Amino acid sequence: MQSQSNSVSGQPVANMGASLLERITEITQLLTTVSKQWERLELKINVNNRGEIEADISIVLNADKDEAMTTKELADYLKVDEKSIQALLKKGALKSFKVGRFVRIMRSDVKEFIRLSSCRSMDEA
Repeated sequence: MQSQSNSVSGQPVANMGASLLERITEITQLLTTVSKQWERLELKINVNNRGEIEADISIVLNADKDEAMTTKELADYLKVDEKSIQALLKKGALKSFKVGRFVRIMRSDVKEFIRLSSCRSMDEA
């Protein structure tokens, strides 16, 4: 994984006014729309003892290539039994394709499956 960082500091809070939250929201929405290749975006904002805003933005880029995985590789990656992976494939919960008679799953499809599963779990809670 690679990391990029930008810092902006020394902006007095009084000069920012009520629009600070609006600007942060706008920047966050913009960054979210282009963040598909990022693993994580961290935005830290502090107000120092002089009343100035100190902001730090860190973007951790996803260094994983979108590669095809076997059911065994995926089972190892998720730390589950290979039969669990086969069951997910059989019910269509996880996208896959065949190369001849060999089943392959794209890493990006696994990440999407995990993201959707996490959202469903939160909805059920």
